[in-house]
Order: sequence, then C-alpha cells, then structure tokens
Amino acid sequence: MSTMPTAFDKDTPRFEEHPQDFFETPIELAIACLKLLTNTLPRAVLDVGCGTGVWGKAAAEIWPKAELYGVDVVNRMNGIGPYDHFYQNNFLDVEIGAFGVVAGNPPYSAEGNRNLASDLVLHGINHLTRFGRLGFLLKTEFLNADNRYNAIFSRNP
Repeated sequence: MSTMPTAFDKDTPRFEEHPQDFFETPIELAIACLKLLTNTLPRAVLDVGCGTGVWGKAAAEIWPKAELYGVDVVNRMNGIGPYDHFYQNNFLDVEIGAFGVVAGNPPYSAEGNRNLASDLVLHGINHLTRFGRLGFLLKTEFLNADNRYNAIFSRNP
C-alpha cells in the first residue's frame, strides 16, 4: 500500500511508485465517494480497475442488494473478493452491460495511451443505465484541458 509522507517536501515523492500504477484507495474514501454518487438503489455496480476489491467492498456496504461487478487486468484478490462477477481484462476491451453506478480508481497511465483517463471515463459513461452515475477518482489536472472537458461534458452533462 502506498504511503503519504507526514510532512510536505517538494523533493519527496507523495507516493511510492508501483510497477502497475496501483494505488489502493482507503475504504473510507471509497465509501465517501460512493455515497455522493446517488441516493437511489442501483441494481448493478461496476468497479473499474478493481484491484484488491476496496470499491466493491464499499459498494456492498452501501448497497447490499446490488449485484457487484469488477474488472481489472490483474487479479489481486487471490480468489477472495466481494464481486458476483469478475472480469480479468482491460476495461476498454470489454462490453459487459449497463450499470446504475460505474466507479473506482482505475490506473490512468499506460504505455502508448496518452488519453487513458478520457478513454476510461467515456467507456464508463457508455456502460451507464439511463440515470446511472459515474464516479472515478481522477488526477486534478484531468479537467484542466479545455478540449477534454468540452468533449466529455458537452455530450454527457
């Protein structure tokens, strides 16, 4: 698990590097984020880049009757996870249905794909039900690019 330094030092990295761009989200943060997404009861929830299953565990706590789906290129759960369905694959390469909630903290760097964050957001939007909600933890600079902001939000307010 990555750790933040106790004091800010501009020369000290904020997080330890992980070879697969993996930073586990604290469950408290996942719960807080999911609670902001909707006050309805989604029938199905998709965790993109599910890692060790933290977002799935948070979703199970908030929506205990929802069917949980997880997708990740690496199975880090060692057979133990909160998901009813797990797909070991790249999310951008799968079409697995429509969900009331699509959420998570997927990786945003990939060799040869400078637009991975945008691609993940757009693919996630395409997997939402009519009134579904998308919630990804994104780097703060994601919305700083006007063309990316306009391309995503002009089509998907």
